[in-house]
Amino acid sequence: AEYFDRPDFTGEPVRTERIRSTEARWKDGTYPLEVEAFAARFSGTLRVPVTGVYGFNLLSIGRARFYLGDRLLIDRWKSRGSAMLRGPEATRVMAEIELEAGKPYPIRIEYALGYVGGLAGFQLGCRPPAGLGLKEAVRCAAEADVALLFVGSPEGWETEGRDRPHMDLVGDQAKLIEAVASANPNTVVVLNTGSPVRMDWLDKVPAVLEAWFPGQECGNAIADVLFGDVNPSGRLPQTFPKRLQDTPAFIHYPGESGKMYYGEGIFVGYRYYDMRGIEPLLSL
Repeated sequence: AEYFDRPDFTGEPVRTERIRSTEARWKDGTYPLEVEAFAARFSGTLRVPVTGVYGFNLLSIGRARFYLGDRLLIDRWKSRGSAMLRGPEATRVMAEIELEAGKPYPIRIEYALGYVGGLAGFQLGCRPPAGLGLKEAVRCAAEADVALLFVGSPEGWETEGRDRPHMDLVGDQAKLIEAVASANPNTVVVLNTGSPVRMDWLDKVPAVLEAWFPGQECGNAIADVLFGDVNPSGRLPQTFPKRLQDTPAFIHYPGESGKMYYGEGIFVGYRYYDMRGIEPLLSL
């Protein structure tokens, strides 16, 4: 990484360092340079394991652009970027390109911060060719006595100040569940989610464990349940609808002109489904 004390990369870099990540995050007081604005250039080499079409995503708080070789693949230079390096935007593919296995590809990220105070940083994501992980998961499941699938929401998808755009599991997770369940009838799905998700695949698996976001002891807690050391006798604190259109707020959300009318009144949760005679997916 090369850091410049001007946001336009003029002059020689005033600091260099070696980093081993495709992201960098700073906050006021921890910026790499003690100047009002700075620029940074991150260079490296990319080698992919298999030949195929790869998808890339670049998020930034500040201006950023991503080069693959001499080709400008993603350009976020005309805006200050987003307020967060997470959420639904982090799962969107911004550019796709076919890459050859084992071939070295020079990559470069250019970043500039033209203001001071608050957060700063960038995050580069790469999605492998479609179906690559799915095929391996199916192969492993077919050879196992029991298949455990841990699925759920990525970091920032369910968070304060942001609403999910839909109730589906992100990406191809639903497709993964159906494929693995077809390969192994003893498939257990462990959900790490903070709120209801669609489960069109529910009748294709014998067991589902809703683990929520249990924190640093989640591994031990989930293992205790799966091995039968603890009875999963808890009750859901919310109703899981079959589809988004069945939710109490669907008719009114997101409102108009920045104003939201809570027209459901007291008929939220199970009250709404009882009143409307709607059969939910799960309500325990």
